Amino acid sequence: MSRLIIILMLSLGWLIGFSQDRFTVTDPDIKFSVEVPEGWQKYDDGYFYYLIIPTFHGDENLSITYYETSDTTINENFDYSMKSIFPLNESDYHLLKTGNDEVDGKPAKWAIFTSKFKGNQYKSIIYMFIRHGQAFKIRGTARLSNFDDHIEKFRHVIRSLKAERLEKSN
Repeated sequence: MSRLIIILMLSLGWLIGFSQDRFTVTDPDIKFSVEVPEGWQKYDDGYFYYLIIPTFHGDENLSITYYETSDTTINENFDYSMKSIFPLNESDYHLLKTGNDEVDGKPAKWAIFTSKFKGNQYKSIIYMFIRHGQAFKIRGTARLSNFDDHIEKFRHVIRSLKAERLEKSN
């Protein structure tokens, strides 16, 4: 009986930690939202939407960007990004693992990699997928020593994305 109570308490704690808030973005073509874990801060720099994890250094976050595309699959863009873009733009880039998943009912590709920034080693997971004519790139980044503490929250937030196409008014 005590095991059941402990399992129930842990399960409820997990749900409570994720059922706090939704972050919604609306532009002329699309509206989307993701769940935001309790305590994470939201920031928009004009290019990326950031969900910032409350840590001592303040440099661990999940970033969201998207752009219009006529592509119907993310495969070529993903492969090009992993083999050409990231190696050029990320210091000490090492691709560790790739895979497939689903976000908002659509196929997604993901990768885990390490890189260095300002002398610190980071580990990231990035998801790329297309939804309603928009190519999404969502990246969760943490210091190497903290990444394993955050990966499931990163995945949960990314998988919580819900998008809808907006009708243009005349």
